[in-house]
Parts: sequence; structure tokens; C-alpha cells
Amino acid sequence: MGPFDISSDPHSPTALVVDPDPGSARRTTGLLRRIGCQTTSVASARAARRYLRAVSCALVLVDSALGSEGATLLSDLRAEGFAGVVVGTSRQADDLPGAGGQPVLRRPFSVEQLRVLLQTRVQQPRRLPSPNDLLERAEAQAPPPGAVLAPLLSSAPRNLSAVIEALDRDPSLAAEVILRANTGRQRGPAPITTLRAAAGRLGPERLLALGVEAMLGGMHRAVGRPGELLAAMWANTQECAEVTRSLACTRQTGRLNPEGMHLAALLHNVGETELVRAAISLAWPMDAVGLAALESVAVGEHERLGNRVLSGWGVPVDLLRAAGSHHRQPRWPESTEDRDDRKLILLGWHTALARGHGYWPSHPEVIQRGDPKAAMRMLSAALGVPLASSDPPAEASRSTG
Repeated sequence: MGPFDISSDPHSPTALVVDPDPGSARRTTGLLRRIGCQTTSVASARAARRYLRAVSCALVLVDSALGSEGATLLSDLRAEGFAGVVVGTSRQADDLPGAGGQPVLRRPFSVEQLRVLLQTRVQQPRRLPSPNDLLERAEAQAPPPGAVLAPLLSSAPRNLSAVIEALDRDPSLAAEVILRANTGRQRGPAPITTLRAAAGRLGPERLLALGVEAMLGGMHRAVGRPGELLAAMWANTQECAEVTRSLACTRQTGRLNPEGMHLAALLHNVGETELVRAAISLAWPMDAVGLAALESVAVGEHERLGNRVLSGWGVPVDLLRAAGSHHRQPRWPESTEDRDDRKLILLGWHTALARGHGYWPSHPEVIQRGDPKAAMRMLSAALGVPLASSDPPAEASRSTG
């Protein structure tokens, strides 16, 4: 492989140089272009993350001049399953901190060293996880500790002792519930310090809902790019649940009461959440190409997967019908009440999206086109619920895509 004009070959590998020294970055990009790479340089880890969200790179070179910022970038890219090769570069004798034991390319390096790196590491074929791998892993995920609450979510009167006992099985979950019981609309004149005190102030139904929120909040935590995606998904889910609860108070139809609808809306995107968590465990590439592929799997499979997950957790049928089939006519016989429940959740989801709570790469475009607002108007008319309390402002998306 020799020097050539990269503009003539759209299939040449893309490389990113992360180096705050303009002269050093210029020399590195020059060497990379001589071996046929399409190359860009940035001066910070933040700029590198922004670039990698939009461009699929085969190689990232992170210089030790970035210090701990560069070390964190190296570590995060490897942990996130970056599809290409990430390499530290250094002028020092010691390895770049945070390189995770990986070899560091020493400066000054030559064209030949970069060529060998490309041939032996970048151009080496790598089997990426397939959609089937992803679905199999998602279906095999162990239930989170808080899933012991799921069988208690029936619309029948709550058993207070059973709720407290289920929360007590996981001290971290119980602590999170007590924390949530002292914030927001739950806050009272004196702090709550025990689950029993929380139940006495809030009642078993609200206590159970806080437990579900704590469980799902934990499922949406991760580091780096996957963490950003999960955080955006959780923001959408929380907004959807609040809107759904509010709208449920204004309607005359449906099987579930407003609190039940809030719970169902919190659970409705479990399929997507488990897909992303499975992608993390499989080191699925979280660059632009990988995210688009992950979104494609999620669009086609998340409802079926969500049904299986919620059924496995023991979620009662009334909530499962609303949470597990919110987009399409389910395969089981559906009453008018069940149909209205699932469509109300869909209305809440579109409202959250229209308010800027997007998360997949396609969401900014559909928000800009106004698709969520059109869906809101259609669903609002079909359900006979007003949009006044949930009509979103025309603001930019908060999507991580």
C-alpha cells in the first residue's frame, strides 16, 4: 500500500487523531494520509466523542499530552466496544495512564509502523455481534433485583407487608426508594428514614411505584456513550409516564387507573432497555453505524422482547397488555379498554418525543418534521383526551443520536 489520493477511494479507512498539539497532530495526520487513511484531528476528548458519534472510524490515536482526559477516553472507548482500534501515542518512556495494559505507539513513529498497525489490527476481519446474538443475549439477561416487585403490580389492593418485604431483599434498592420518598412531590415536613415510614406517608401503591422507578433507573445506568443513550431513554420514559398519568385523569375509558397507567408507561420500553444492555455486554459498536443498526433491531423487536421480559418478571396481565403492546394490535383478543390503555401510553411517548426527549439517531429528524405532533393529534382525537396540558414547545431534540 503506497501513497494515493484518498478522495478517489471512498472505502479507505477513517482515522481520528486526538492531540492538543497542532504541530504534532499535523505530522500524524500527514503520515496516516500517506498510507491511505481519511484523517481528521481534534484537540480534546470532548471533540473526539462528538466526532465519533457522527463518523465510523477504523482507528483512533489518542496522545498522552491529553493526560487524564485522554486516558479516560481510551478506557471508555475500549469499554464501550468501539468497533475500530484505539491506540495511545506518547513521547514518554512509560505507558499512557489508563491504557489498560495495551501497547502505546511511541513517538516519533514511522509510516511503516502505521501501515503495520492498519494491516495487522484494523484490516484484520472482526466478527461483529449479529442481531440474533443481540436478541439472544437480551432474552437471557438476568432479572434485576427489583423485578421481585413485578408480581405485586396487580390492580388489586396492595399488600403493604409484601411490598416492604420485596424491597427489603435488596438494601440498595430500599435505600434508593427512601431517597426518592424524600424528594419531589413525596417530600413531607419530616424526613423519611424507613420503608415502613415511607409506606405510612405515601401508601403501598406509591411506594411500589417508587420501587419500580428505582429499579428501572438502575437499569439505565452505564458509562460513556451507552450511558448517554440509556440516560436519554430513561428521560423519555419518565416524561412519557408523567404525561400518561396526567392524561389518564382526563378520560372516561380504559381498564387502568392513572397510577396503573403510570406504572405501565414506566415499563413500556423495557424491551429497548434490555436490547441496549445486551449490546453493552456484547461490545456492540456505539458509533454512528452501530447505533443505526441497533435502532433497526430495536424498532422491529423491542415489543416482542418487552413482552417476554415482563412476562418473565411476573408482571400482571392488566399491566402487561398496556405496557407490552403499545404500538401494534396485539395477537391476543383486545378489549376496547385494553386498546385505549396502550394507545394512551403511545400518546405519552409521542408527547415526550415532541418535547425533545429523543434517543435514537433518527429521532432529531422525525422531531424536526413534526411527526410526533401529528401522531399526538391523531391519538388525542381517537381517545378523546385533550392535549392542552401536554402540548410540547417546538424546541430542539435532546437526542443523543
